[in-house]
Amino acid sequence: MNRKADLGDNIVSVYFIFLLFIVAVAAAGMIIMFFGAGYDGRAMESDILLRKIVACIKQNGFEETSFYKLCSLNKDVIVDRFALRISRIENGEEKILQNYNNPTLCGIRAVVSKASNYPKCSSKEFDLNGIKYVVVVGSSERARRIFT
Repeated sequence: MNRKADLGDNIVSVYFIFLLFIVAVAAAGMIIMFFGAGYDGRAMESDILLRKIVACIKQNGFEETSFYKLCSLNKDVIVDRFALRISRIENGEEKILQNYNNPTLCGIRAVVSKASNYPKCSSKEFDLNGIKYVVVVGSSERARRIFT
C-alpha cells in the first residue's frame, strides 16, 4: 500500500466537501432571495409622483384641462394605480381640483397598525402666488411577481 497517496486523497476529499458546502449555501441563498418576501416601494412611488406634481404646478401653475399634458403624466395610470388629491385654498375656502381613488384612505394607516394593504401616502402644502396648494398622493401598487 502507498500511504502517501492515501493522504493526498483525504486532503482532496476535505476540499471537495468544503466546495460542496459553499455551493449548497449559495444555492439556498439564491432560493431564499427569489422566493422570499416581495419588496414594498409604495412610499417611494408616492413620494416620487408627489415631487413631480409639485414641481409641475410650481412651474406651470394648475390648469385643469391640460394638467396631465403639461406635467407629462398619463391620466389612466394615475386613475388606476394611485390615490390623488390636489386642492387649492383661497381666502380660507378649499377647492378640490383633482380627486381620484379616495385619498382619505391614507389616514387609516396611522390609526390602525395592521392596515398594511392600504396606500402609503405622501403630502405637501406649498404657496404659489399667494395661493396655498395641498397635494396628497398615495400608492397602493404592490410588487407583483410573475413566475414562468
